[in-house]
Amino acid sequence: MQLSNKQITTLKIDVEGAELYVINALLPLITQSRPIVLMEILPCYTSTNTERIQRQDALENIFSNLGYLKYRVAKSPTIATLQLVTTIGVHGNIEDCEYVIIPQELQDNIEQKFDVKHK
Repeated sequence: MQLSNKQITTLKIDVEGAELYVINALLPLITQSRPIVLMEILPCYTSTNTERIQRQDALENIFSNLGYLKYRVAKSPTIATLQLVTTIGVHGNIEDCEYVIIPQELQDNIEQKFDVKHK
């Protein structure tokens, strides 16, 4: 898949639950260009929401296999920071659904530029 002759550096995905389908469709582009991915992943709320958890786990596996790291955007009234997370997990906080997913090779650069918290 080629969307352009230029390198894609950033993807913004906000598709209300269809993230896995979009990522699977864009997998060749992500593998080739290694963009930063800005993505909303809605919370699972409870462990009984197995369909949403399975999609979330599949997303995490794709990015892990590609050598990407997940950062949750932590918002306060005055500032947003990034928290490195190993897993999205099961939670019910709608405020914790924004993620910045980056290739591992950009970790030092990103963490130097942003106030990164390690969870």
